[in-house]
Amino acid sequence: MDQSAFYSPGSQPDLADRFLTEHFGGAQFIQVLVEGDLRDPVHLRRLRELSERVETLNHVARVQYVGQPVALLNEMMEGQRRIPDNRAKVESLMGFLTGNPAVRQLANEERTRALMHITVGTNKAQEIETLLKEIESLVDGHWFTRFKVVAVNGETRDHLREEVGERLHRILEKGRFGRDKNAIDAALKLPVASPDDKPVREAVVRHLMSAEAMVPVTSEQAQSLASAVVALGPDPSALAVDEAVAGVMELPIEDALVADLGWSIGTPLEESWSAQQADAAVSTLAASLKVDLNPQLAGELRLALLDRNNETVGVVDGQDPPVMQYTVSGLPVMHRGLSHSVTANQFKSLGFALGLVAVILTVAFRSVSAGLLATAPTALA
Repeated sequence: MDQSAFYSPGSQPDLADRFLTEHFGGAQFIQVLVEGDLRDPVHLRRLRELSERVETLNHVARVQYVGQPVALLNEMMEGQRRIPDNRAKVESLMGFLTGNPAVRQLANEERTRALMHITVGTNKAQEIETLLKEIESLVDGHWFTRFKVVAVNGETRDHLREEVGERLHRILEKGRFGRDKNAIDAALKLPVASPDDKPVREAVVRHLMSAEAMVPVTSEQAQSLASAVVALGPDPSALAVDEAVAGVMELPIEDALVADLGWSIGTPLEESWSAQQADAAVSTLAASLKVDLNPQLAGELRLALLDRNNETVGVVDGQDPPVMQYTVSGLPVMHRGLSHSVTANQFKSLGFALGLVAVILTVAFRSVSAGLLATAPTALA
C-alpha cells in the first residue's frame, strides 16, 4: 500500500515520508539471486559492477551483496577495502565468513549462490515497475553472464583497462567531474609518475618494529633493512630481497634467519609499493583530466586504480556459455505477476460473460443475428 496517498502533496508528512523513503528505503526490496563461482575474484567483481550500476538507478536506496564483507575483511588484512586480486586471497577471506549468520543471508556456505538485496526508495507502483525493468535489463547483458576468466597479459590487458575505465567514469560522474570515456582511456595509457618511496620505507620499518614481524631486530637494523629492500624498487624478486637482507644482517643467504626476514618483509613491501603506485596513478590521472581532487574522491579513485594489479579478468567474446545466472525476485515481482494475472482474468471474464449473454439472447429471440445485435450495446459499452 502506498501510504503517501493519504498525505496532501507538499505537506509536512508528505515531505518527511518522501525524504525517509528516498534516503533510507521503504518496505519493499528487490532480490537478485546470483549463481556462479563466488570464490573467483572475477565473478565477485562482476557482482560489484552490477551493484554499482544498480546504485546509480533512480529510486534505489541501498544495495547489499556478498562482496562487501569480503572487501571489508580485505581492508583488515591489506588496508584496502576492495575485492582481492587473486583467487587464493578470496578463498582465504571466505574462510573467515564461514558460519556467520549475517553472511548466510548474502551467500550459501558453498559460495555458489548469492543474494543481492536492493532496497527500493519509493512506494509508487509505476516507479517500482520502471526500476524492475531496468534491473532485469542489466542482468540480461552478456557482460554479466557470458565471459571466460583469463590471466592478465599483454593480449588481455586492454580488457582490464576497459573495466577500470568504466569504474573511473562512474566515480567521476558521481563526484560531478564528468569526463569522456575516451579521455579516461587515454589517461590510463599515460606513463605513471614515479611513486614516492619514503612511505614505503616507513611502512617496512613499522612492520619490523611491530609484534607482527617474525624476527626481532633493532631500530638501526630496521632502518637499514627498509632502505636496502626499498632500493630494489617495486616488484623485487624473492631472491633479491633475501640478498639485500643477508647483506644488511651480514649473514649467508642460506641462513634461516635471512629467509624468515625476507618472507616477513615481502607482504608489507608489496602492499606499500602498490599503495604508492596507486597514489601516483591518481595524481597522473587527475592532472591529465584536470580534476580537482578532494580526499574522498582521491580515495575512491585510488581503490579503483588498484584493480590494474588484478591477476585475472573476464573476457566477453559472445561465444561462451553462461557462467553466471541471475534471477530477479521480491515483492515487486510478485505484485507485477498478480497485476498481470488480474488483467488477463478480467478480459477472460468479460469474454465469457459476453458469450453467455449472446447465447441467452440468441435462444430468447430464436435468431443468431438478433442475439448478436442485442449483445452489441453491452459489448461496446
